[in-house]
Amino acid sequence: MSGVLFKGLEKKEVNGEVVYTGTVEPDITDLPDFYLGYTKLMANVEAKIDESGDLYATIVFTDEDEPSFKLTAWFNYVEPFVPADPFSVEGGLVGYTVTDDGDFSNNVENTLTFTETAENVYTLSFSNVAIPNGIGLNTVSFEGVQRTGNDSEASFTSKKGVAKTTATHPSYTEVDYTDFEAIVGFDAEKKVTSCTAQFVIDNWGESVAYTFNYDPTATSVNTVVAADGTVKHIYTLTGAKVTSLQRGVNIVRTADGRTLKVLKK
Repeated sequence: MSGVLFKGLEKKEVNGEVVYTGTVEPDITDLPDFYLGYTKLMANVEAKIDESGDLYATIVFTDEDEPSFKLTAWFNYVEPFVPADPFSVEGGLVGYTVTDDGDFSNNVENTLTFTETAENVYTLSFSNVAIPNGIGLNTVSFEGVQRTGNDSEASFTSKKGVAKTTATHPSYTEVDYTDFEAIVGFDAEKKVTSCTAQFVIDNWGESVAYTFNYDPTATSVNTVVAADGTVKHIYTLTGAKVTSLQRGVNIVRTADGRTLKVLKK
């Protein structure tokens, strides 16, 4: 098929791109013998010229008398973006965070969530972040973070930017940051085996550094009992503060500042 002309398409501008759309009868100069039996060909056209002047088009040919006939042609075809499934890890964030009883601490459990927004571009969100003067930033999201690496280890980096928060204080709904980096290890089934992260928040001229670490192993009860340091707080995975170890995984904070994940069977 050659010498194909499409007349009567609608033209409009969308986000700086010139878009042509419509279903029209194509004017075909040279039609291969195979298609001569299709006498009522129609073409559904979706085409655009981007800001760089490049043309992209998808054309679907059908025949009104042959419902089973369908031929799709592409020009500069671009594979549609399908984001990876979001995933989360839980670990300790060393910096300033808010405990369930309202205390501010420099080490508390956080959930770090990875969400792909474009190809190899992610938003990374921490569930519980604060700054030294007692302001809870709550959830802090770093947008536009670039992923590099491979299937076994990936780096997520952004040199600087503005992070969005869910803080109730109007002066802290956005915060400047620098030197964001997260390194994630995966196994053959794409499960997370390790995760570390670091970033620096600009608190009105004061640089506040944070580090995050995910350890997939749960410490046994016997190890906790034998560990040096008395228990200060015990939390469930849902964040509820309890007075003794519960069945399942517990988060234990000791008097010497350590945060432990403890499994009770």
